Amino acid sequence: MNYIRYLIAKNIRLAFAYRLEFIGMLLVLAVSYGFRVTYLNRLFAFTDNVGGWSRVELIFIAYTLIVVSLITDAFDTSIHAFFRKVYQGESEPYFIRPVHIFHYLFLGWMKVSSLVIGGVLGALSPLFFPEIWANAEPFRIICYIALVFVGVAVNLLLITILSSLTFVFKRRVPSDFIFGEMTRIMVLPESLYGKNVGRGLLLMVPSIFCSAIPSAVLVQGKYDLGIWMLAGLGVTALLFKLIYQATFRHYEGLGG
Repeated sequence: MNYIRYLIAKNIRLAFAYRLEFIGMLLVLAVSYGFRVTYLNRLFAFTDNVGGWSRVELIFIAYTLIVVSLITDAFDTSIHAFFRKVYQGESEPYFIRPVHIFHYLFLGWMKVSSLVIGGVLGALSPLFFPEIWANAEPFRIICYIALVFVGVAVNLLLITILSSLTFVFKRRVPSDFIFGEMTRIMVLPESLYGKNVGRGLLLMVPSIFCSAIPSAVLVQGKYDLGIWMLAGLGVTALLFKLIYQATFRHYEGLGG
């Protein structure tokens, strides 16, 4: 436990040491969100709704995606740093220390600035979208917050599963590129795919809807989609367990 506190404290100190990186991240976020809002505004110049969602509601999905992506990025940075050491043959010391490997995997190089910005933006959501939050029932709000963290969990599991292929191929797997390409469609609501295809994707690749499903529960009260997302988390967690047993627990050094 002391070593875990040390890892967290170390990353907090690094976050404060690189203030320019923090400012740069804010600028990138502002530009990225601005492009998405501009695109949606242009899209709604030709229609009143997309898949049953209004302009403000789709912008809310995009905003939720930024929050989920930032919290994911806080731990995703550590995952990529760990697997960089794996394919460079420098990870053996982390497997023999008396701290579980997951602590290094998710906390060793955690990006605290992303976690802070994501938390602040999440807390400010009611201020930016009062029309959505004003009439939301307390249970919907609780489910929304819980599903945001479910979205973060499925993202991290997926990234770790993809990165674990490094053990198999003994080469760096571009999991960051693969996941980055997936984020291009994460702003799309589940209703655009049709009921059967949407449920199938939600069960097998829940990361695609990491922002749409929490938003659907909060805005439209579609609790059944939240249950499907939890089932998708279960499937992803089972796959992660199988990959973990086949790679991490039978690890052989890649150096040399």
